[in-house]
Amino acid sequence: MKIRKIAAAVCAAVIMGTMGTLSAWAGNVIYGDVDLNGEINVTDVVKIAAHVKSIKPLVGEELRAADVNGDGNVDITDVVMVAAHVKNIKPIVQRKN
Repeated sequence: MKIRKIAAAVCAAVIMGTMGTLSAWAGNVIYGDVDLNGEINVTDVVKIAAHVKSIKPLVGEELRAADVNGDGNVDITDVVMVAAHVKNIKPIVQRKN
């Protein structure tokens, strides 16, 4: 019985961990969710800031999700928008993909 519970927990964790990846495969992007985990949080702020400062470039769906304002560039404006969302100051309005 204990093994079944562990197996169920592992399966749930795997499914939850791939949800962001699956949405990226389908072409759906949550703007601001740079780590593609289905949530917009401080990790996303840090990743966008690292990209803007040329510390760790974003690529692919991560880069697409980082362009929060949709201007074709990932810059400090996107960092500020995600930070404001995380701090519950101003939510990010999702646009069509």
